[in-house]
Amino acid sequence: MVVVVIVVLVVALAAVAVVVAARISARRTREARGRQHAATAAVMTPDGRLSPVAITVGDVVNIKGTDNLVVGSVRYDEDGFQWLEHLLEDTERTWLSVEDDEGVLETVLWRQVKGSTQEPGGAEVSLDGVTYAFQERGRAAYSTSGSTGLPAHGHMEYADYVGPDGHRLGFERFTSGSWEMATGVVLAPAEVTVWARSAGA
Repeated sequence: MVVVVIVVLVVALAAVAVVVAARISARRTREARGRQHAATAAVMTPDGRLSPVAITVGDVVNIKGTDNLVVGSVRYDEDGFQWLEHLLEDTERTWLSVEDDEGVLETVLWRQVKGSTQEPGGAEVSLDGVTYAFQERGRAAYSTSGSTGLPAHGHMEYADYVGPDGHRLGFERFTSGSWEMATGVVLAPAEVTVWARSAGA
């Protein structure tokens, strides 16, 4: 009789263990699907296109009807706040910056101002007759991938100014180098289409 009771208890405990394991597995599956859905949603635009936040080296970005190959990327980190700049394949040192500030996505097309010796400072900076007002200044760590012409890791300083119609003027200085200046144009979401490298593979 004791043996029978023990066998019944073992069988019952095994059944309970199976049920508990199944429930834990199902919960983990739901959580994983939820995370996957959230990650997918984070890299998709409302109209179903790949978001600029998902750009990686080797992707093609169509900007205002022109395809641009991404040859290098720089990820910046300023006290936990991160943003990206992608170097496009051309001879003008053109960069596309992507910044997601609490769900507000901003993409800016930057073109380097060659031969400039101007440095940031003061409440305003003028270039080619246009006056830009000071916006912010800071320092960030960075890491690179692909071909950027920069070390794999380092630190940089930046200073940003805003001009008429939201046009931008930016200064960057990497490690112990000199200041580099670039002008920027904010792009509307419809002006940027991302073609992932894997999509064409």
